[in-house]
Amino acid sequence: TALKLRGPRQILAVDGSGGIINRYPSTRVQFRVRAVNGNIFSLEGSTMKTVASPTPITDWNKEKYHWSHLKNLPLGETGGKVDVLIGLDYAHLLAVRDSRVGEEKEPIASKTAFGWVVPSRT
Repeated sequence: TALKLRGPRQILAVDGSGGIINRYPSTRVQFRVRAVNGNIFSLEGSTMKTVASPTPITDWNKEKYHWSHLKNLPLGETGGKVDVLIGLDYAHLLAVRDSRVGEEKEPIASKTAFGWVVPSRT
């Protein structure tokens, strides 16, 4: 894989819309992720050639100054190629611990175990 992860090979069954199950060659992997604050989390998952389509890139460290509720947050870049999709097995890492909400149609920032994140624009 692009992340150079290794593990036992498998066939990954993905349940899609309409009840269609697709099967993909995959590898079962264990890896660690370092959060912005330095915390390290051990995760386990399965590889796929393409996890999801790329999303538009937004540099929130520059964009945050357009909204008063975001300007003091330590934000980075979101979007681009999707390398890892974190699912419900690790919901505790994705749980929102704090949030910043602006007016209607303004971006929302959520603080998770990984730090502050703002969802990519679509």
